[in-house]
Amino acid sequence: MTAERRKLFENGMTALALNPYGCGSSAVRGDHDRRDATVGNIAFITYLVSPSVVTVSVVKLVPLP
Repeated sequence: MTAERRKLFENGMTALALNPYGCGSSAVRGDHDRRDATVGNIAFITYLVSPSVVTVSVVKLVPLP
C-alpha cells in the first residue's frame, strides 16, 4: 500500500474506531456487532465490534481499485 493510501486507510480506521456502528457501516445478516464498511474509499472491510473490551477486529480487508 502506498504511503498516501495507507494514510487514507489509517484515517478511516481511526474514524471507525471512534464510531464503530456509524461511518456508513452496516450490520451483516442482522448481527449488530458484525459489520461491513468502506474505509477511506480505498478498502472494504468486514469487522467485529467487542463493546465490552472496546475492540474492533478486522476479519477481512479487500483493497479497492
